[in-house]
Amino acid sequence: MAFVGLANPYIAKLVDEGKKKYSGCFACGEAISVSVTPNYNEAKLYANNRLKDMVKEFKDGAISLGTDHLPIAASEVCFGHEVDQSGRTVTYRTDDEGEFVGVGFYVDIRISSRKEYEATVIYKVKFSESTNEYTTKGETLEFKTPTIEGTIAGLKTREWKITKTFDDAADADKWLRDTLGLEEPSVTPPETPGGGDQGGTSGGEESKDPSEPAGDGDQGGTSGGEESKDPSEPAGDGDQGGTSGGEESKDPSEPAGGGQGGTSGGEESKDPSEPAGDGDQGGTSGDEGSGNQDGETPELTE
Repeated sequence: MAFVGLANPYIAKLVDEGKKKYSGCFACGEAISVSVTPNYNEAKLYANNRLKDMVKEFKDGAISLGTDHLPIAASEVCFGHEVDQSGRTVTYRTDDEGEFVGVGFYVDIRISSRKEYEATVIYKVKFSESTNEYTTKGETLEFKTPTIEGTIAGLKTREWKITKTFDDAADADKWLRDTLGLEEPSVTPPETPGGGDQGGTSGGEESKDPSEPAGDGDQGGTSGGEESKDPSEPAGDGDQGGTSGGEESKDPSEPAGGGQGGTSGGEESKDPSEPAGDGDQGGTSGDEGSGNQDGETPELTE
């Protein structure tokens, strides 16, 4: 097995050792190097001129993390410095003390020409700032990148590290984020564009119900001059409902009048049994074609 790569270091504040719960997880730049060194307590027992027994237990450890840059969040979480609301000013005090944090990263491993990814989380670390070194530009350029060092401690459950191997780098990265409690950014759905300023049907708007007759003028619904909705209601006179003067009769069986369509002057009577009125009211007008040209009612012979 050979290690051939290193990527995606994460740091998160440890808030509950028993539940291994973290908060405020952030990506700590891009990885350049990681070094993890465990330290052990040892005891040896010699008897009969030989080593008869030996005890070796984890005591603590050391970690060194080098990245291309340290985000502002590291100054607050890892070192306890004060960061202002703009996130651009960091204040250092003599009594600043960082929190215990969890650290995660994954490495590329190669086993018999097969590539896998091993993700590692170190449960409890306290970092301290290392030496900052800067040089001016000269004949050659040299990169200076930050490195932070910390002490590894065991949890109350006596655990100090966990690793898991994956076939895909994305799965390894997701496991690190889930273990250290990195919350995915929420996506706010776009607002649905509103309609016009008023709901329903406005004045002059076409009726949305195909069975509803359109009003005239700029008014919605039914206006003056509109046909009566109740068939049993007698037609009014003047400019009201039915078919108006000059308008073609809607009934194909009704003969067209001489200049007026259907019934003129008012509206057609809705009740066939109701006699037509005179003047401007329903029935057949003087200009309208009629079965009897003299306007007289023929007498019925027995």
